[in-house]
Amino acid sequence: MMNRDEKKCYRVSDMCRLTGTTRKSLYLYDKEGILKPVRREGSQQHKIYGEEQLNTLKEIERYRKAGFLLEEIRLFLESNIHKQKEVVKAVLQRLDRQEELILMQRQRTQEILEQMEQNHKA
Repeated sequence: MMNRDEKKCYRVSDMCRLTGTTRKSLYLYDKEGILKPVRREGSQQHKIYGEEQLNTLKEIERYRKAGFLLEEIRLFLESNIHKQKEVVKAVLQRLDRQEELILMQRQRTQEILEQMEQNHKA
């Protein structure tokens, strides 16, 4: 049992269970420098995370679900509020461009289907 002076510690499995993320994602976030463990323990050098890292991971997962790329997440987490707004606006612009492309591809695919149906009737 922890006393008041001790902080909560989480292993990789705890972080995954509490946030719904995967071990692979945690590894990637560490590798990319987005989320580092507070320390490593034991002969196997198990990664140990704290409450702050748990909260950051929850934020990261929220941004990933919103469509942020890893580099955009890194920039967002490292920035002040004004720069964060710029990052979010840039993400929205990128998503808008992707949406336009998808709509165009969908229209072209629909045209292909219609052409196929017309050729089948002939």
